[in-house]
Amino acid sequence: MSITNASAFRRRASATAIVAFFCLLLASTLLEPTDSHANSDQLRAAAAHPGAMQASAWCQILAGMLAPVVVIALMHIVRGRGVVLAHVGGILGILGSVGGTMIGVHGLFIVALADNGGGAGNAVLTRLDQIAPAIIVLFFALPVALTLLAVADVRAGLVPRWVIPVAVLFVLADFVPGPAAGIVQLLLGLAAFGRIAYRILGMSDAEWDSGPAVGALPSARLATAPTVA
Repeated sequence: MSITNASAFRRRASATAIVAFFCLLLASTLLEPTDSHANSDQLRAAAAHPGAMQASAWCQILAGMLAPVVVIALMHIVRGRGVVLAHVGGILGILGSVGGTMIGVHGLFIVALADNGGGAGNAVLTRLDQIAPAIIVLFFALPVALTLLAVADVRAGLVPRWVIPVAVLFVLADFVPGPAAGIVQLLLGLAAFGRIAYRILGMSDAEWDSGPAVGALPSARLATAPTVA
């Protein structure tokens, strides 16, 4: 991949970012030393396992930094059918990426304030939760946006229809409590959006720049290609 070839570099970088995004979130979930969302429990876990908590937070931050690239890539490939849905998902996704990054920063705050779950650290985190509730809303906005973008990509004929139910399960799993649900959610996301990343890698530079033809799955293109006399 030559960095001087704008189309090829951006296309491959976008596909790589999609896969890396979900891998980083999966790593963050696996590294986090507690499943509790209570500030006192998180402070105790950070005091006992500061390295794991920091690593989890940094994975979350890096994923949040990649999120705008993922959103723009998923929106960029949609032309014609699904374009309105893609634009709505794109706007919501950019806003949601802020929440994803801030959740990781919140994890670093927890490590810095760790004092076995009591005292000033708990008071500071409680106050932060009170003055910045929009961060949580933005965090939930990102999976919703990604699902809208996946539906748009299917409507554009870029990927198979099975991507839609998998993407819907991906966003629904975000509301299921428990550590296993988080892991299952990210594996579902990796399956659905990994398929889209694979499609992006299979595009030509011209398709990436101008958009694939309607019914852009390879089999569909062969079935509808006009015969040249």
